[in-house]
Amino acid sequence: MKKGLYKTANKFYTDALELKKDLLPLYTNRALARLKLEDYTGVIDDCTRLIEYNEVFNDGFTKERDLCFKAFMRRC
Repeated sequence: MKKGLYKTANKFYTDALELKKDLLPLYTNRALARLKLEDYTGVIDDCTRLIEYNEVFNDGFTKERDLCFKAFMRRC
């Protein structure tokens, strides 16, 4: 991401999510890579998935407050 290789970053985040779907920061990181690639549907999907996961498994947004904030902002 720091080098501006957004396609490569998107691929690596996707590969990582296939191995570890519950590592939540991967969703916001991939959403940022997709935002840079102008894949807005992918951004919305990633952020929505993270938000829904927190609603169901983390009893709302207080446990992962910063991560949820990133997801809401990037989804906007």
